[in-house]
Amino acid sequence: MTSRLLPITAAVALLCATLISGVPTSASASSGLTITANAADFALRQYAAYSGARVSSPAQTIHLSFPAELAALDVTTLDISVSHSPDGSSTLLKSVPNDGVAVDFSAASLGLAAGQTSFTVTVSGRPTAGEKDAVDLQYYGYSLPTVPGQTPDPIVNFDLALNKANFSSAGYSFFSNDRPVVHPGEIITVVSDQPIFRSGPTGTLTSPKDPTGEVRSDVGIFGADLDLVVASDAKSLTFTVPRRGGDWADDDNAARLRQEFADRANTWIALPLVYADVTPDVGRIGGETRYDVAVALSQSAFPDSATPLHVPVVYIAKGTDYPDALSAAPAAANDGGPLLLTLPDQLPSAVATELRRLSPDKIIVVGGPASVSEHVFVQLAQFVPRSAQVTRIGGADRYEVSRRLVDLAFGDEPGDRVYLATGRNFPDALSASAAAGASGDAVLLIDGSAQSLDDASKTALTGLHPNDVVVAGGPNSVSEGILTSAQSMNWPGGAYRISGADRFEASRNINLDGFHDATDVFIATGLKFPDALAGAAIAGSIGAPLYVVPSDCIPPAVLQDIHSYRAETITLLGGSGSLTPDVENLAPCRA
Repeated sequence: MTSRLLPITAAVALLCATLISGVPTSASASSGLTITANAADFALRQYAAYSGARVSSPAQTIHLSFPAELAALDVTTLDISVSHSPDGSSTLLKSVPNDGVAVDFSAASLGLAAGQTSFTVTVSGRPTAGEKDAVDLQYYGYSLPTVPGQTPDPIVNFDLALNKANFSSAGYSFFSNDRPVVHPGEIITVVSDQPIFRSGPTGTLTSPKDPTGEVRSDVGIFGADLDLVVASDAKSLTFTVPRRGGDWADDDNAARLRQEFADRANTWIALPLVYADVTPDVGRIGGETRYDVAVALSQSAFPDSATPLHVPVVYIAKGTDYPDALSAAPAAANDGGPLLLTLPDQLPSAVATELRRLSPDKIIVVGGPASVSEHVFVQLAQFVPRSAQVTRIGGADRYEVSRRLVDLAFGDEPGDRVYLATGRNFPDALSASAAAGASGDAVLLIDGSAQSLDDASKTALTGLHPNDVVVAGGPNSVSEGILTSAQSMNWPGGAYRISGADRFEASRNINLDGFHDATDVFIATGLKFPDALAGAAIAGSIGAPLYVVPSDCIPPAVLQDIHSYRAETITLLGGSGSLTPDVENLAPCRA
């Protein structure tokens, strides 16, 4: 792994000592990638918090003046707003030029009402470029009833000069002017020539300059908490750039460290790290047969280790048809195990070897004896502990099997959504299975040609009590009558359809709805089902979308999605007979 060095000035260490007196001094640069934080680079972001003002009459005048330092900032307009306590409501009073001219307005315009005991006037402004000169001036006051016989003050002076003795807090912020490009796994080091860093009670970033009181801290990078390692001399901290995703998926300000001191003075160190545009690694998981492909997928998801694996569960479904496996994929992803395929009357030797390697705690067979024979069912018992059982989930037809399987896997801990997919074809359910598996949701197979949702399916849905229901595929796959039936059940989030002009566009739209970011992407042919059946379980387990595409190209819209995700790996499911080398080369389909 590579490492970056990001020097931070000694100014950070002096912040608490210079809350009122002025701007900190600069630091020396160091070798490597250097982000210099000179005195001018630290903006006094929150100038003051005033605690003594009171408004006792609507007739009073608010006189709001601004510190001279504002005129030097790259901010053209200041917004003046007021918020009230305890309800927290906020109102924009006016916008004024950043020209240093004071503003007067009546106390009545504050909109103070009975029961509102305090208010905050905030002056904010955004710079025309970058973020270094951002302004956030907060001024606190109190609404007190008029005392009989007392003449109210004619003016409440909101004077934001820096050296006012009754300014109770101030903070500084550093925004790097550089925008270094980073990669997941890269180590970032933030250094100072002063011992300003230490690990807090929970291992997050705090400051040793405020030894008394409770130190509150908040560290967020890419929308995720990080393990920050602070050096023994307290002059540096390091963190590893995580995999792209979460709240920072489309935000250039990819790293922002925050220190918040107990006295309410706060310091921001914002490092706008930008993810590199990466060309994803394209790989292929194939095999001589569909059974070999499922085994290879299992091996990729559950690699060998020094100790026996003991995976929690393995799902077994027949590989000569698709219905049983479609509902099994999200169930396997939810339960933390792979989906393996078998012949109806014979367990392939590669599958037996893989079961022995996985050493599962239990095995769930999907389908009745016509799908997986009693002979195979009995064979499976040798791969689980003696105290465990091999469980069969069967039914009169594929729809009853799906209902029983969904109840087994999701009945105790249902997800927020249920996908309805036709059991008469496979493409729509494949993409839905990966999306469902990634979110802990279920796929329920129904007879898509029926004119309404049958009572058994309604009962199954009611038992899962989802927030919403999604019909996967267009009316040719699942009828309008079924959608209407689902909508009539009045789910909190409603019931709606995700479809497209064809199976490939429907797959894309299902994934767009189910995934906002993805490090890994799976691709399977939308013309044949075997290779993708086990792939849907693995894709769902690692939070990866599964796109079905033509056998010789990738739709341009899908390529754009992969670029937007900034995916690092693309895994093709099946050999060149299923997906040609053109797909491996990410060749776009031509209109």
